[in-house]
Amino acid sequence: MDTIEKDITEILYNLRRIRRKKHLSQKDVAEKMGTTQQVVSKIENGNPSIRTFYAYCRAIGVI
Repeated sequence: MDTIEKDITEILYNLRRIRRKKHLSQKDVAEKMGTTQQVVSKIENGNPSIRTFYAYCRAIGVI
């Protein structure tokens, strides 16, 4: 795993932590994004597109 992948993994981990701290489920975030819980799971565990990443960050209130 290169540095960029490590950084992305750390960012996604921190976003999951923020979501949980705000007592938001993946389903809650999905509803705010207008998508499914499965998509939110893929965002948190993968490499989302910039557009999807932005929507996720807005849904959990970090931007």
